[in-house]
Amino acid sequence: MTADPGTPGTRSYLLFDIDGTLMEAEGAGRAALERAYDEATGIPGAMDGVVFAGRTDSWILSEVERTTGVRIDRRSYVPRYLEILEEELDARNPRALPGVADLLERLAARENVVLGLCTGNMRAGAFAKLRSTGIDGYFASGGFGDRHEDRDDITREAARAIGWTPGAPLAHVGDTEHDIRAAHAIGAAAIGVATGGHDADQLREADADLLLGDLTGGEYTVEALLAVARTVATGA
Repeated sequence: MTADPGTPGTRSYLLFDIDGTLMEAEGAGRAALERAYDEATGIPGAMDGVVFAGRTDSWILSEVERTTGVRIDRRSYVPRYLEILEEELDARNPRALPGVADLLERLAARENVVLGLCTGNMRAGAFAKLRSTGIDGYFASGGFGDRHEDRDDITREAARAIGWTPGAPLAHVGDTEHDIRAAHAIGAAAIGVATGGHDADQLREADADLLLGDLTGGEYTVEALLAVARTVATGA
């Protein structure tokens, strides 16, 4: 679990995307969303061609409803989606990406570092994915895709949820240009990691404040994340 964060004035806050940043779920989320939509509407393949990288579950569902013209009752859809997601995760080989488990362990050991999630996944789906790789215990809260379609709103929710206040060091780690844009929208340091939806050139073009090939590197990566969060917060 995340260590005692200490006094508010000395804390640094780090938000993490999930898919393509912390872990690889081998398409379990997409398959579950598609299966549940097919069951609810009888429309197979409704999500063909929809680009999931960097998008939120709410946005994806709204986009499919728009293209098919068929709305779903999310009160019944979501529980079924979560059931199917567990089945899809069990049938695949989800795994934490290189360096992630070590990085989270090092960060959690820092008394004045607060960790949170910033993901387009619905909250329950996010924790189901993290449990499947054994890294769920590092996170208690964050921002999720249950209500918000736009990642900017999710990032604001995530920062509030972990206790961040403007002026304190804050960074968001993600694998797509959408993560970079959302971090900048709330004044956070934008850290791009080229392990998922977008390659290094795309993340550089999106104006990442720090670009990493992956999250290996141990203490070097820990210090790099914290340093860029402090730099952006102070404007130095």
